[in-house]
Amino acid sequence: MVEYSNQFAQILEDLPLTPYEKKPKIHLFHPDWWHGHGIKMSLRTLELTPPKLVISGSAADLTIFDHEYKDLWAVNWEVRQSQAEKVVGRVLMTNNQLLAAFDHSNELDNYSEWLIDRYGATCASQSNFIRFRRFLNIPGPGTGHDGDPNISIELDEDIKKAVLKLMAARI
Repeated sequence: MVEYSNQFAQILEDLPLTPYEKKPKIHLFHPDWWHGHGIKMSLRTLELTPPKLVISGSAADLTIFDHEYKDLWAVNWEVRQSQAEKVVGRVLMTNNQLLAAFDHSNELDNYSEWLIDRYGATCASQSNFIRFRRFLNIPGPGTGHDGDPNISIELDEDIKKAVLKLMAARI
């Protein structure tokens, strides 16, 4: 298991950075600000009328839906830390922020460059998300350990395609 994790870490270390990326500190095979439960997250529901997307795992749920404010998406998350404890949150994202969060662009908010400089990432939007390649945290970086008030998701092709379908349904 450790050898397997070290191989992934080495592969990640060896990948060249794009001009806008800064490599985060790597823990096993992922950024140290990302929680390992993110590998358990998968597409659960995609509804097109009204637009709604649910991504779930054993300890967390993320729901994206059309917000009442024009051109915004509500992104709700719940992280169950034990049977008696959970953290819930919501951020609002523009179309561009949602596309960037789910790896369809690397557009940056000018005021979010400090997140990339400090934590290492491909793309970030202050108070909304931080992403290094396929590793996404909403609303920002964490400790990578239990108890963080954020959600970690490993982006796979099903999730990425579902976000595009969700956005297309709104038009």
